[in-house]
Formats: sequence, C-alpha cells, structure tokens
Amino acid sequence: MARYKGPLLANGEPSRGGGIRLQELNEKLFWIINTDAGKAADAFMIAFTGSGYLVGAVLLGLAAMRLYGGLNRKNVVLLTAALILGGGVVHLIKQNLPADRPLGYFAEKSPPMDGLVHAPFMKPRHRTFPSGHSQTAFAVATMVALMFKRHVALWFLWAALVALSRVYLGVHFPADVVAGSLIGGLSAFIVYRAQGFFFTAKDAEEH
Repeated sequence: MARYKGPLLANGEPSRGGGIRLQELNEKLFWIINTDAGKAADAFMIAFTGSGYLVGAVLLGLAAMRLYGGLNRKNVVLLTAALILGGGVVHLIKQNLPADRPLGYFAEKSPPMDGLVHAPFMKPRHRTFPSGHSQTAFAVATMVALMFKRHVALWFLWAALVALSRVYLGVHFPADVVAGSLIGGLSAFIVYRAQGFFFTAKDAEEH
C-alpha cells in the first residue's frame, strides 16, 4: 500500500517544496488533534463518528425533514442523489490514490511511530483520502440547510464534529476530512441546484 507523500505531480511523483510543507502541516495538525483527552472525550468522539456512518446520517437527514415538515419524495430523492454523487467521487479517489491512514503511514517511519497514534475505536491502515464520514455528514448538513434554512449553524457544527472525530480517533489526517467535507458539501449544492432538471415546478414547491 502506498504511503501518502503529499500532492502529486502529473507524472505521479510527489511534488517538492510546497507539497512537502503541506504534508508537514498535515502531520502537525494531526498530532495536535489526535491526543488522548480521556475516556469521556473518546466516547464523545466515537458517538459523533457513529452518527457519520451512512445509515446514521441518513436517519438524521430524514428526521430533519420530518421535523421541518418536508419529508416527501422530492427531498428524499435529492438527499439520496447527493450522497450517491459524493460517495461515488470519494470511492473513485480512494481506489486511485490508495494512501495510508495514520496508523499505516506512521508505521513506515524510521523509527516506527504508529504506537503514538491515539486510536481507541477502530484501527484501519489503508485508503485514507478522502474521508467518507466527512463527505456523508457534510452532504446531509448542506442539503438540509439548503432545503429548510433552519438551524444551519447546528447542522454544520454536527458535520464538523463528525469530521474532527475522524482525526481525533486516529483514522484520518486533517487533509482527508477537509477534502471529504468539500466533496460532500459540493455534491449537495450541485444536486440541489440541478433539481429543476428532474422535478416539475409543482414538485419543487412541495415542503
């Protein structure tokens, strides 16, 4: 499995200069966030990571639609399309850029540093970039915010905590969750803006 070496050039070689500095920043931010803050913090972060799994995030999205009076076929289809689009992009990148997760990456250091990684939940080692949990959470948060414009800050706070939990739990680098978050948010925005191509004006007025 390939080690993550920062941004790649067109020929597949790791970039120099800026790429190295970005990876150093990525590692420094990882060590700042990935700290053992105690069992209570572990449980808190594990709970947010759990809510970022596809099933949990979809249930939260459906609950929001119910709460805001917009649980209908159109909105369910839009949320589903955003998750499929973003998930497809994440899967494609993961398959073509098989970068190691923190445990795998730091195990290859000399001397190995994987024993320093705080990983109290799961211990995957491969296919880190981008973060699927972050993509899912930000797709749901963005779609709910665009649909209802209610409690927007709270929805994005939830998504941000899902992303943060992935680094705290030692399963992703900061760059992974940033990329996943952008993919999720952008996929939801694109699907929401393109809904006119799939629904009639009458459908679009449903809430």
